[in-house]
Amino acid sequence: MMLNPFRALNRKFFLTILLLSIFSLAMPAVESKSDQAKAKHPVAILLENFYDAWNLHDIDEVMSYYSKSFISGDGIDKDSYKKLTLKLWENYPDIQILNRKKSFRNQDQYSTATTVDYYIGETKLENPDFKQKGKINALSQGSWYFKKYGKDWKIESDDINFELTTVTYGSAKSLLDANYVYFSAPEQVRSGQDYSATLYFAKEEDISVSAIVEKELIKFDEDKELPEEEYQNLASNKLERLFKANNSNYNELVSATALVYKGIVEPELEGLLFISKRVNVLEKNKPIEEVKLVDKIYAETEFKEEIE
Repeated sequence: MMLNPFRALNRKFFLTILLLSIFSLAMPAVESKSDQAKAKHPVAILLENFYDAWNLHDIDEVMSYYSKSFISGDGIDKDSYKKLTLKLWENYPDIQILNRKKSFRNQDQYSTATTVDYYIGETKLENPDFKQKGKINALSQGSWYFKKYGKDWKIESDDINFELTTVTYGSAKSLLDANYVYFSAPEQVRSGQDYSATLYFAKEEDISVSAIVEKELIKFDEDKELPEEEYQNLASNKLERLFKANNSNYNELVSATALVYKGIVEPELEGLLFISKRVNVLEKNKPIEEVKLVDKIYAETEFKEEIE
Protein backbone atom coordinates (compact mmCIF):
# COMPACT_ATOMS: atom_id res chain seq x y z
CA MET A 1 0.00 0.00 0.00
CA MET A 2 2.04 2.91 1.28
CA LEU A 3 5.22 3.63 3.09
CA ASN A 4 5.74 4.86 6.66
CA PRO A 5 2.41 4.71 8.58
CA PHE A 6 0.75 3.01 5.61
CA ARG A 7 3.32 0.23 5.16
CA ALA A 8 1.68 -1.85 7.88
CA LEU A 9 -1.30 -2.44 5.59
CA ASN A 10 0.91 -3.89 2.81
CA ARG A 11 0.73 -1.44 -0.07
CA LYS A 12 0.76 -3.97 -2.88
CA PHE A 13 -2.75 -5.15 -2.04
CA PHE A 14 -4.11 -1.77 -3.15
CA LEU A 15 -2.85 -2.72 -6.58
CA THR A 16 -4.59 -6.09 -6.83
CA ILE A 17 -7.88 -4.42 -7.75
CA LEU A 18 -6.23 -3.15 -10.90
CA LEU A 19 -5.15 -6.66 -11.88
CA LEU A 20 -8.66 -8.09 -11.85
CA SER A 21 -11.08 -8.28 -14.76
CA ILE A 22 -13.99 -5.87 -14.82
CA PHE A 23 -16.78 -7.11 -12.57
CA SER A 24 -20.34 -5.73 -12.34
CA LEU A 25 -23.43 -5.97 -10.16
CA ALA A 26 -26.77 -6.40 -11.91
CA MET A 27 -29.00 -3.35 -11.49
CA PRO A 28 -32.40 -3.69 -9.76
CA ALA A 29 -35.24 -4.30 -12.20
CA VAL A 30 -39.01 -4.03 -12.15
CA GLU A 31 -39.50 -7.44 -13.76
CA SER A 32 -38.66 -10.64 -11.96
CA LYS A 33 -35.46 -12.44 -12.99
CA SER A 34 -37.50 -15.30 -14.51
CA ASP A 35 -39.44 -12.86 -16.74
CA GLN A 36 -36.27 -11.08 -17.77
CA ALA A 37 -34.51 -14.33 -18.63
CA LYS A 38 -37.04 -15.08 -21.38
CA ALA A 39 -35.92 -12.03 -23.38
CA LYS A 40 -32.25 -11.91 -22.45
CA HIS A 41 -29.28 -13.39 -24.22
CA PRO A 42 -27.56 -16.17 -22.21
CA VAL A 43 -24.49 -13.97 -21.69
CA ALA A 44 -26.61 -11.28 -20.01
CA ILE A 45 -28.00 -13.93 -17.64
CA LEU A 46 -24.49 -15.29 -17.05
CA LEU A 47 -23.27 -11.84 -16.02
CA GLU A 48 -26.12 -11.34 -13.57
CA ASN A 49 -25.31 -14.65 -11.92
CA PHE A 50 -21.61 -13.82 -11.97
CA TYR A 51 -22.17 -10.46 -10.26
CA ASP A 52 -24.28 -12.08 -7.56
CA ALA A 53 -21.62 -14.71 -6.89
CA TRP A 54 -18.81 -12.11 -6.83
CA ASN A 55 -20.62 -9.92 -4.32
CA LEU A 56 -21.27 -12.99 -2.15
CA HIS A 57 -17.52 -13.73 -2.39
CA ASP A 58 -18.27 -17.26 -3.64
CA ILE A 59 -14.94 -18.10 -5.29
CA ASP A 60 -15.95 -21.50 -6.72
CA GLU A 61 -19.03 -20.06 -8.39
CA VAL A 62 -17.10 -17.05 -9.71
CA MET A 63 -14.33 -19.13 -11.26
CA SER A 64 -16.84 -21.49 -12.91
CA TYR A 65 -17.72 -18.71 -15.37
CA TYR A 66 -14.17 -18.49 -16.77
CA SER A 67 -12.94 -20.79 -19.53
CA LYS A 68 -9.92 -23.01 -18.87
CA SER A 69 -7.96 -21.01 -21.46
CA PHE A 70 -8.86 -17.60 -19.97
CA ILE A 71 -6.15 -14.95 -20.22
CA SER A 72 -6.77 -11.31 -19.35
CA GLY A 73 -5.77 -8.28 -21.38
CA ASP A 74 -2.91 -7.88 -18.88
CA GLY A 75 -1.69 -11.43 -19.51
CA ILE A 76 -3.02 -12.93 -16.26
CA ASP A 77 -4.32 -16.51 -16.38
CA LYS A 78 -7.26 -18.09 -14.58
CA ASP A 79 -5.29 -19.51 -11.66
CA SER A 80 -3.64 -16.16 -10.98
CA TYR A 81 -7.02 -14.42 -11.17
CA LYS A 82 -8.31 -16.75 -8.49
CA LYS A 83 -5.40 -15.93 -6.19
CA LEU A 84 -5.82 -12.20 -6.79
CA THR A 85 -9.55 -12.33 -6.13
CA LEU A 86 -9.11 -14.21 -2.85
CA LYS A 87 -6.42 -11.76 -1.74
CA LEU A 88 -8.64 -8.82 -2.65
CA TRP A 89 -11.54 -10.21 -0.62
CA GLU A 90 -9.19 -10.90 2.29
CA ASN A 91 -8.00 -7.30 2.43
CA TYR A 92 -11.39 -5.74 1.58
CA PRO A 93 -13.86 -8.22 3.14
CA ASP A 94 -16.96 -6.15 2.37
CA ILE A 95 -16.04 -4.98 -1.15
CA GLN A 96 -18.93 -4.84 -3.61
CA ILE A 97 -19.36 -3.86 -7.26
CA LEU A 98 -22.11 -1.57 -8.52
CA ASN A 99 -22.80 -1.72 -12.24
CA ARG A 100 -23.88 1.54 -13.88
CA LYS A 101 -23.97 0.57 -17.55
CA LYS A 102 -23.61 -2.50 -19.72
CA SER A 103 -24.21 -3.37 -23.36
CA PHE A 104 -23.85 -6.57 -25.38
CA ARG A 105 -22.84 -7.49 -28.92
CA ASN A 106 -23.82 -11.04 -29.77
CA GLN A 107 -22.72 -12.92 -32.89
CA ASP A 108 -22.60 -16.69 -33.38
CA GLN A 109 -20.52 -18.38 -30.69
CA TYR A 110 -19.00 -15.05 -29.58
CA SER A 111 -20.28 -12.24 -27.41
CA THR A 112 -18.84 -9.01 -26.00
CA ALA A 113 -20.08 -7.11 -22.94
CA THR A 114 -19.04 -3.52 -22.26
CA THR A 115 -19.48 -2.28 -18.69
CA VAL A 116 -18.99 0.71 -16.40
CA ASP A 117 -18.55 -0.38 -12.78
CA TYR A 118 -17.88 1.09 -9.34
CA TYR A 119 -16.10 -0.70 -6.49
CA ILE A 120 -16.80 0.28 -2.88
CA GLY A 121 -15.68 -1.12 0.46
CA GLU A 122 -13.39 -0.82 3.46
CA THR A 123 -10.03 -2.28 4.41
CA LYS A 124 -9.93 -5.21 6.79
CA LEU A 125 -7.42 -3.50 9.08
CA GLU A 126 -7.54 -0.15 10.79
CA ASN A 127 -4.73 2.31 10.25
CA PRO A 128 -3.07 2.88 13.65
CA ASP A 129 -2.54 6.59 13.00
CA PHE A 130 -6.22 7.25 12.29
CA LYS A 131 -7.78 4.36 14.24
CA GLN A 132 -10.13 3.75 11.35
CA LYS A 133 -10.46 1.58 8.26
CA GLY A 134 -9.64 2.89 4.81
CA LYS A 135 -12.41 3.51 2.29
CA ILE A 136 -11.84 2.22 -1.23
CA ASN A 137 -13.59 3.65 -4.28
CA ALA A 138 -12.79 2.63 -7.86
CA LEU A 139 -14.20 3.26 -11.32
CA SER A 140 -13.52 0.77 -14.11
CA GLN A 141 -14.74 0.52 -17.67
CA GLY A 142 -13.93 -1.86 -20.49
CA SER A 143 -15.04 -5.05 -22.23
CA TRP A 144 -15.35 -8.76 -21.53
CA TYR A 145 -15.13 -11.37 -24.29
CA PHE A 146 -17.17 -14.58 -24.22
CA LYS A 147 -17.16 -17.81 -26.22
CA LYS A 148 -19.69 -20.60 -26.40
CA TYR A 149 -18.53 -24.12 -25.56
CA GLY A 150 -21.31 -26.53 -26.44
CA LYS A 151 -24.30 -25.15 -24.53
CA ASP A 152 -22.24 -23.08 -22.08
CA TRP A 153 -20.86 -19.57 -22.41
CA LYS A 154 -17.51 -18.76 -20.75
CA ILE A 155 -15.41 -15.64 -20.18
CA GLU A 156 -12.40 -15.83 -22.52
CA SER A 157 -10.66 -12.50 -21.89
CA ASP A 158 -11.10 -8.83 -21.00
CA ASP A 159 -9.90 -5.41 -22.10
CA ILE A 160 -9.82 -2.66 -19.47
CA ASN A 161 -9.83 0.81 -21.03
CA PHE A 162 -9.96 3.02 -17.94
CA GLU A 163 -9.45 2.46 -14.23
CA LEU A 164 -9.07 4.90 -11.34
CA THR A 165 -8.79 3.84 -7.68
CA THR A 166 -8.66 5.78 -4.41
CA VAL A 167 -8.20 4.64 -0.82
CA THR A 168 -8.65 7.30 1.86
CA TYR A 169 -8.22 7.80 5.60
CA GLY A 170 -9.10 10.76 7.80
CA SER A 171 -9.69 14.05 5.99
CA ALA A 172 -8.53 12.73 2.59
CA LYS A 173 -12.04 11.73 1.44
CA SER A 174 -13.46 15.22 2.06
CA LEU A 175 -10.52 16.78 0.19
CA LEU A 176 -11.20 14.53 -2.79
CA ASP A 177 -14.93 15.29 -2.70
CA ALA A 178 -14.18 19.03 -2.63
CA ASN A 179 -11.88 18.64 -5.67
CA TYR A 180 -8.82 19.84 -3.76
CA VAL A 181 -6.91 16.82 -5.08
CA TYR A 182 -6.42 15.74 -8.70
CA PHE A 183 -4.17 13.08 -10.25
CA SER A 184 -3.23 13.35 -13.92
CA ALA A 185 -1.70 10.70 -16.20
CA PRO A 186 -2.33 9.55 -19.78
CA GLU A 187 -4.67 6.63 -20.35
CA GLN A 188 -2.56 5.29 -23.23
CA VAL A 189 1.07 5.60 -24.35
CA ARG A 190 3.46 3.93 -26.80
CA SER A 191 6.11 1.56 -25.47
CA GLY A 192 9.32 3.47 -24.80
CA GLN A 193 7.49 6.82 -24.81
CA ASP A 194 8.08 9.42 -22.08
CA TYR A 195 5.04 10.55 -20.09
CA SER A 196 4.34 12.34 -16.83
CA ALA A 197 2.13 11.68 -13.82
CA THR A 198 1.18 14.67 -11.68
CA LEU A 199 -0.49 15.06 -8.30
CA TYR A 200 -2.22 18.43 -7.92
CA PHE A 201 -3.16 19.61 -4.42
CA ALA A 202 -4.95 22.89 -3.63
CA LYS A 203 -3.76 23.58 -0.07
CA GLU A 204 -5.01 26.00 2.54
CA GLU A 205 -2.48 27.95 4.61
CA ASP A 206 -2.50 25.54 7.55
CA ILE A 207 -2.33 22.40 5.36
CA SER A 208 0.96 20.75 4.33
CA VAL A 209 1.40 17.66 2.16
CA SER A 210 4.15 15.06 1.74
CA ALA A 211 3.74 12.76 -1.24
CA ILE A 212 5.31 10.26 -3.61
CA VAL A 213 4.44 9.45 -7.23
CA GLU A 214 5.35 5.96 -8.43
CA LYS A 215 5.01 3.57 -11.37
CA GLU A 216 4.99 -0.20 -11.68
CA LEU A 217 4.10 -2.85 -14.23
CA ILE A 218 0.72 -4.55 -14.07
CA LYS A 219 1.60 -8.21 -13.80
CA PHE A 220 1.05 -11.06 -11.38
CA ASP A 221 3.90 -11.56 -8.93
CA GLU A 222 3.05 -13.03 -5.53
CA ASP A 223 6.46 -12.26 -4.04
CA LYS A 224 6.94 -8.78 -5.47
CA GLU A 225 8.36 -6.24 -3.04
CA LEU A 226 7.85 -2.56 -3.74
CA PRO A 227 10.97 -0.39 -3.47
CA GLU A 228 11.23 2.12 -0.66
CA GLU A 229 10.49 5.68 -1.76
CA GLU A 230 11.02 8.96 0.04
CA TYR A 231 8.15 11.38 0.48
CA GLN A 232 8.61 14.89 -0.86
CA ASN A 233 7.06 17.99 0.66
CA LEU A 234 4.84 19.83 -1.80
CA ALA A 235 6.36 23.31 -1.80
CA SER A 236 3.99 24.27 -4.62
CA ASN A 237 0.59 22.81 -5.45
CA LYS A 238 1.85 19.87 -7.48
CA LEU A 239 4.26 16.95 -7.59
CA GLU A 240 5.21 15.69 -11.04
CA ARG A 241 7.34 12.73 -12.17
CA LEU A 242 8.50 11.79 -15.65
CA PHE A 243 8.35 8.10 -16.63
CA LYS A 244 9.33 6.04 -19.66
CA ALA A 245 6.85 3.39 -20.74
CA ASN A 246 8.29 -0.14 -20.69
CA ASN A 247 9.19 -2.15 -23.79
CA SER A 248 8.07 -5.47 -22.27
CA ASN A 249 4.42 -5.43 -23.39
CA TYR A 250 3.05 -4.80 -19.91
CA ASN A 251 0.46 -2.19 -19.04
CA GLU A 252 1.43 0.14 -16.21
CA LEU A 253 0.01 1.54 -13.00
CA VAL A 254 0.92 5.04 -11.83
CA SER A 255 0.03 6.04 -8.29
CA ALA A 256 0.35 8.86 -5.80
CA THR A 257 0.42 8.55 -2.03
CA ALA A 258 -0.09 11.70 0.05
CA LEU A 259 0.16 12.38 3.79
CA VAL A 260 -1.90 15.41 4.80
CA TYR A 261 -0.89 17.47 7.85
CA LYS A 262 -2.78 20.31 9.50
CA GLY A 263 -1.26 23.03 11.65
CA ILE A 264 1.53 25.57 11.21
CA VAL A 265 3.54 25.34 14.44
CA GLU A 266 3.13 21.62 15.19
CA PRO A 267 1.50 19.95 12.16
CA GLU A 268 -0.52 16.80 12.91
CA LEU A 269 -1.27 13.99 10.47
CA GLU A 270 -4.96 14.17 9.64
CA GLY A 271 -5.37 12.52 6.27
CA LEU A 272 -3.89 9.83 4.05
CA LEU A 273 -4.63 9.25 0.37
CA PHE A 274 -3.71 6.60 -2.18
CA ILE A 275 -4.80 7.27 -5.77
CA SER A 276 -3.87 5.25 -8.84
CA LYS A 277 -4.56 5.24 -12.55
CA ARG A 278 -4.07 2.65 -15.30
CA VAL A 279 -1.81 3.51 -18.25
CA ASN A 280 -2.29 1.15 -21.21
CA VAL A 281 0.95 0.63 -23.15
CA LEU A 282 0.80 0.02 -26.90
CA GLU A 283 3.43 -2.00 -28.71
CA LYS A 284 5.55 0.28 -30.86
CA ASN A 285 6.25 -2.17 -33.68
CA LYS A 286 3.58 -4.84 -33.50
CA PRO A 287 4.06 -7.38 -36.35
CA ILE A 288 1.34 -7.73 -38.97
CA GLU A 289 -0.32 -11.13 -38.70
CA GLU A 290 -0.89 -13.25 -41.79
CA VAL A 291 -4.46 -13.17 -43.09
CA LYS A 292 -5.98 -16.22 -44.77
CA LEU A 293 -9.13 -16.36 -46.86
CA VAL A 294 -11.82 -18.86 -45.84
CA ASP A 295 -12.90 -21.04 -48.76
CA LYS A 296 -16.06 -22.31 -47.11
CA ILE A 297 -18.84 -20.79 -45.04
CA TYR A 298 -17.67 -20.61 -41.44
CA ALA A 299 -20.77 -19.03 -39.93
CA GLU A 300 -24.16 -17.71 -40.88
CA THR A 301 -25.36 -15.15 -38.43
CA GLU A 302 -27.50 -12.20 -37.52
CA PHE A 303 -25.74 -9.37 -35.70
CA LYS A 304 -27.59 -8.11 -32.66
CA GLU A 305 -26.70 -5.53 -30.03
CA GLU A 306 -28.47 -5.28 -26.68
CA ILE A 307 -28.20 -2.38 -24.23
CA GLU A 308 -29.33 -2.35 -20.61
